[in-house]
Amino acid sequence: MAICFVQLATAATAQQLPRRQWDRVLGGDGLENFKSVQPTTDGGYILGGTSGSGVSGDKTQPTKGAPSEPSTNYDYWLVKLDAAGNKQWDRAYGGNDTDALAAVQQTTDGGYIMGGYSVSPASGDRSAPAKHGYWVVKVDAQGVKQWDKSFSNQSLPSLNALQQTADGGYILGGYSLGDLPGTPGRDDQSGPYQGGHDFWVIKLDAAGNKQWDRALGGTEFDFLHDVRQTADGGYLVGGTSTSGISGDKTEASRGGNDYWVVKLDARGATQWDRTYGGAGPDALYSLCQTLDGGYILAGQSGSGISGDKTQAQRGGGDYWILKVDAQGRKLWDRSFGGSGQDQPNSVWPCPDGGFLVAGQSDSGISGDKSKAGFGLADYWLVKLNAAGTKDWDEVYGGSNLDFLQGARPTPDGGFILGGTSYSGASCGKTQDTWGSADYWIIKLGTAANSPLGTIIGDTLLCGTSPSLLRLKTVVTASSYQWSTGATTASIPVTQPGLYSVSATLCDGTVAAAQIRVGQVTAAVRGPASFCAGSTAALLADAPGATGFSWNTGQRTAAITVAQAGTYTVTATFPGGCSLVSSHTVGVPQVTLSGDSLLCEGRPQQLTAATTDGVASYRWSTGATTASIAVAQPGRYSVTATHANGCTSTATQTVGLIPRLSPPPPSTDTTVCETAELVLRAPVAHDTRATYRWSDNSTDSTLRVTQPGLYTLQVTNPCQTVAVSWRVTYRSCVFIPNIVTANNDGVNDRFVINNLPAGAWDLQVVNRWGAQVYHAAHYRNDWGLEAITGVYYYVLRNTKSTEIYRGWVQVVR
Repeated sequence: MAICFVQLATAATAQQLPRRQWDRVLGGDGLENFKSVQPTTDGGYILGGTSGSGVSGDKTQPTKGAPSEPSTNYDYWLVKLDAAGNKQWDRAYGGNDTDALAAVQQTTDGGYIMGGYSVSPASGDRSAPAKHGYWVVKVDAQGVKQWDKSFSNQSLPSLNALQQTADGGYILGGYSLGDLPGTPGRDDQSGPYQGGHDFWVIKLDAAGNKQWDRALGGTEFDFLHDVRQTADGGYLVGGTSTSGISGDKTEASRGGNDYWVVKLDARGATQWDRTYGGAGPDALYSLCQTLDGGYILAGQSGSGISGDKTQAQRGGGDYWILKVDAQGRKLWDRSFGGSGQDQPNSVWPCPDGGFLVAGQSDSGISGDKSKAGFGLADYWLVKLNAAGTKDWDEVYGGSNLDFLQGARPTPDGGFILGGTSYSGASCGKTQDTWGSADYWIIKLGTAANSPLGTIIGDTLLCGTSPSLLRLKTVVTASSYQWSTGATTASIPVTQPGLYSVSATLCDGTVAAAQIRVGQVTAAVRGPASFCAGSTAALLADAPGATGFSWNTGQRTAAITVAQAGTYTVTATFPGGCSLVSSHTVGVPQVTLSGDSLLCEGRPQQLTAATTDGVASYRWSTGATTASIAVAQPGRYSVTATHANGCTSTATQTVGLIPRLSPPPPSTDTTVCETAELVLRAPVAHDTRATYRWSDNSTDSTLRVTQPGLYTLQVTNPCQTVAVSWRVTYRSCVFIPNIVTANNDGVNDRFVINNLPAGAWDLQVVNRWGAQVYHAAHYRNDWGLEAITGVYYYVLRNTKSTEIYRGWVQVVR
C-alpha cells in the first residue's frame, strides 16, 4: 500500500530553494502526454503517460493502433529511468485504437500497475472485447505484461486514478457518463446511476478480479480525479461536482463547481462526504492523507472570498489548498497564484510535515509567484509548510507550453518532477523536443548535492593523449572562464593539475566548478624473490583502472605465482586508455664460479655469489667466506642463506689436469728421399691440450716432405712442453743385377726401387752394344720378354744430371 506519507524517509530543508540536478526529455516523433512519475525502490523512477509516436527518439516500440488511423494510434507508454535519469527501458501497451494512461504505480512485487481508459477492441495487448472503459495492465519489473483487465458500464467511463491496496489488490477511481437517477448500472457497474456523470470506484483483488464497485454522485455532473486508501483501510475519493444535495451528496453546492470528497470504508460503504467551494468554479485534482490522520486537498479555484474560501482570488484561476481533519472538517485553506491562470495537478506531503504542490502557470511575477515565466505556460512548483504557508516557489519551462503533472519528494532530500512539454531547448530547458510534445522530467536536489555546474571528462591522463574537460550546467551557459584562460565550454588538457571554471548561466546565476586531473600510472607491486616451493603475491597498482589482463591469462588486480619469471599486466582505464607494467620475481639462487680443474701444485679459488646480493655462506669444507681456495680434486658445495630467509645450495666438482708427457730423449730422424714421414705429438692425456708446430699448424700430427728442423709446442692449462725433430734424407735407390723372367710374378721385370720423383730415361744394350730397350719414362716394365744373358743399362734423370750405369743378368 502506498499511503502518501509512508514512503517518505529523508528530511528536506523547508526554507532552502532546491537546485536542478538534471532534466530529461523523452519522446518520439509524435505526441506524448505525460501523466505520472514515481520514485522506485531501486533508486530510479517510473514514468507513465500516452504516446502517439512510432519507433523514434526514445521510443523503441511501434504504436499498436492501425496505421490507416494515425489519429487514434495512442498507447500507454512506460519509461524506466535509473537514479541519474538514464533510460533503462521503455514499453508501449495498447490495442488498435486509442488507449490513454492516467496513472502508474510500482507494486510490492517490484512490478507496476497502470490504468487509464481504452476504446480499443481485443487487439494488441488488450484482451477484453470492444468496450469504452477502464483498462488496467499489470507488468513485471521489466515491463513485461502479466495480465490486463477491462471494466465498462456502457457510459464511456474514464479511469483517472489507481493505487495498490494493503491487501495486495487495487482501488480504481474515475467517472462515467451517467443516466437518469436510479437507472440500473450496466455491465461491470453493479449500482444504479445517480446523474449526469458519476464517480465510479472499483476494488480489485491481486489478480485483477473485481471485488466490488460503487457509483457515487448527485443529479448533476461529478468527476472523480483522485482516490487514496486511508490508514483505517478505507478510501478517500475526490473530484469536482456541480450537484446539489441529491443522490450520495449530502451538502449543498457552494458555486458553479465544488470540491467533493467522499470517505468510504474498506467495503466501499459511504462514511461521510464533504463539499468545499466558493462562489465561482472550483475543481479538485489531487488529495492525500496526512500524518495527523487528516487530508490535504489541492485543485484550482476561480472563486473569491466566499463559501469555504477565505482568501481573495489572485488571477483567473489559483492553486487552492485545503487541510481537513479525519472527518473532513476544514482546518484551513490557502490560495496561491499570479495574475494569470494557475492550475495545480498534484499535492504530496513532504518529510518536514509540509506539502509539495505541482502544476502549471502562465502568470508573470505577481501575487504569490516570485519568478517570471519562460514561455506560454510553465511548471510551477510551490512548497508549503505544515500550516500552509509558502516556503518557496520555483518556475521551470521553455519557450512554449509546459504542463507539470506531478512532483514527489525523493529519498536524497530532493524532488522529481514530470510533465508534458511542447517547448524546444531554451534557457530553462536543456533538450529539444523529439516531436510535438514529450515527457519532460526534472530532478531537483539540495544546494549541497546540486551544483549549478559540474566539470565532466576523464580525470586521468593516459600517455600523451589529452583529456577533454567540459562544464555541464543545469541550464544553458552564456560565457565561460577557465583557469587556463580559455573561454570555451570545453578545454583539452595534457598536464595533471587542478582546473577550475566559472560560467554565467542564462538565468543570471554563476556556476563554478573545479576538478583535479591526474596521470594514470601502473606498476606491479610484489617481492623480488621467494623461496623455492612457495608462492609470491603480485598486485597491479593502477589507481582508476577498470580492468587488468596478465600474461598468465588472469584478469584480477592481484595474482599469486609459483614460478620465477617476468610477469606483465595491462591495466585498462576508462576511455580505452591502457598501460603495461612488468615485474620480475625470482627464486634466490647461489652460484659458484672458479675453474673446475686444478693444476698440480697450484690451488684454485671457488667463489659463491647470490642473485639477491646478500647472503651468508657455509661450505662443505666448513668455511663461511664467499670464496675458498682448493688444492685437491673433489666435490665442493656451498649453502647460502638469503636476505629473505630462503636457502639454496650449489655444488661444483673440481678435477686435476694430468701432466703432459715429457719430450723423448732423441728425435733426430733420417729417411729415404722417397719415403713419407709423419711427425706425431707426444700423448698428452688431456683433451684440453693444444698444439703449435713450427709451420703454425695446430693438428697433433705433421706431414714432412723436406729435410730440416721441425718444432712443436704442446700446451694445457697447466704447462707447455717443447719437442723438436731434425729430419735428414739419404738416397735409397736399389737397382737389381738379376731378373728371373720366368713369369711367376716374382722378379720378372727390371724393377728399380726408391727412385726420386721425376722422369727417368732408361737405355739397355746387349753385350755387343746393340740397344735392346729404350724408354723416356721408365715404369719398371722391362725384362719379361728379354732373352737370357747379360745386359748393360744407362738410367738418366731427364731433369737433372743424375745418372746410374750398370749391368743386369736375365735368367729363366
